[in-house]
Amino acid sequence: MEMLSRAGAQFRTKLLTEAHAESFAAALRANAQWDGVLVYESPRAKGERRFYVVYHSADPKQRAALLQRQEDKRAARAESELDQYLIVPDEGRRFFWVQSASGEVYEVTRFDCSCPDHEYRCREAGIRCKHQLALEAASLSGAVPAI
Repeated sequence: MEMLSRAGAQFRTKLLTEAHAESFAAALRANAQWDGVLVYESPRAKGERRFYVVYHSADPKQRAALLQRQEDKRAARAESELDQYLIVPDEGRRFFWVQSASGEVYEVTRFDCSCPDHEYRCREAGIRCKHQLALEAASLSGAVPAI
């Protein structure tokens, strides 16, 4: 499953038992194709299946391609939902308020967003969330003041 984490473009398994997670991690570590292999215990999961493995490609080009695919997916979603967004400049014009299709409202600039996706995945990975991409598209179309 493709995911992003604070370390950049990574893959993450579903929840596993500790033995299963450790065995899978050992197999990944023995293969030069994979790097950054870590086993984590979920702080929220209960029962035996509460461990997951995080890892990434050892090839920097593959990691960059994964990040680009992730941003492309966000861009496609932003484009498809753009007509459902309400984008309003803040009174001080320091940022824009963006109400997404789900009804959530976030503070958005070209470089930052208060949404969980940006805070937990995009920021450290160096990619933009769908709200930033929607703001950029609205700005380029003239629907909102230039950012």
